[in-house]
Amino acid sequence: KLAEDDPLFLQYGFISGYPGFRETLAAYISPKYGLEISPDNLFITNGISGTMSQVCNIFASKGDTVFVEEPSYFLALSIFKEHGLNLVGIKMDEHGMDVDDLEAKLKTHPKPAFVYTVPVFHNPSGRTMAVPRREKLVELSKQHDFLIVSDEVYHLLSFPGGADDHLKAMPAFDKYGTIISLGSFSKILAPAVRLGWIHAA
Repeated sequence: KLAEDDPLFLQYGFISGYPGFRETLAAYISPKYGLEISPDNLFITNGISGTMSQVCNIFASKGDTVFVEEPSYFLALSIFKEHGLNLVGIKMDEHGMDVDDLEAKLKTHPKPAFVYTVPVFHNPSGRTMAVPRREKLVELSKQHDFLIVSDEVYHLLSFPGGADDHLKAMPAFDKYGTIISLGSFSKILAPAVRLGWIHAA
């Protein structure tokens, strides 16, 4: 960056993040996500915690309902509660989120702001959501007009040749533009880097 002949390089820069970095990131995660990622669909953040707070500020209001897996990532729950959101738990089993339970609860909570999920190597259960459930979750998001906030910080941690090594990330299932995928370098590089990204179509 410092080697560039750009008189504005010490200015605030691009809101969505330095274009060269977004291009490099897109090239890096595309084969791992299982789809071609455009740099224009990436927004650079200061890590997952700040990103989730941003999501709450933009896509939810105090008193809105948010569906979360039960159990779920404790820090996400804390952030949602700080924003005054009404949390509704969705059961899990060995195949991840029970989307049939979600469908049933949509009858009593028909207008959630979003569904929060950790679809791969779930924290704290370690489970991974099965592909048919991912597909049904996307269909439900279309039918009931809600967003899916997919916390995918663990997606890049699979072992080569492992059962989840070739599993596509949630954006690969995004038929309707309803998925907001969150990524971070905290698990694959170092937590102190405080660098992450949002992918949305």
